[in-house]
Amino acid sequence: MDRKTILIIDDNETSLTLMRDIVNRIGFSAIEAGDAETGVRLAREKSPDLILMDIRLPGMDGIDATKLLKAAPETARIPVLAVSASAFERDRRRALAAGCAAYITKPFNFDEFVKTIVGYLGEREA
Repeated sequence: MDRKTILIIDDNETSLTLMRDIVNRIGFSAIEAGDAETGVRLAREKSPDLILMDIRLPGMDGIDATKLLKAAPETARIPVLAVSASAFERDRRRALAAGCAAYITKPFNFDEFVKTIVGYLGEREA
């Protein structure tokens, strides 16, 4: 069975490294982007199984990037999980309205983070 791939889009190097390490630790492959434009391009090229999308990014934000991904037939099926330091309800509602499947607030609980990822990929932990 092929390893599922998760695209992580985050401009914070610490967050990016942490999420990559978790993704790898639970048995999935990670690809990374530090901005939304690169992330959208990688999503189109690599067709990942899941996207972890920071909401506050330089240039295009994660909300607009999610809207682009959901509007394109080749990426619309990919679940996008918003990952944000913002705990404001309005930000959560905006992310879900844009097409995000879930909203994860940083700092996140490790077990809940893993459970959410695994739940959307339909697999058990490696």
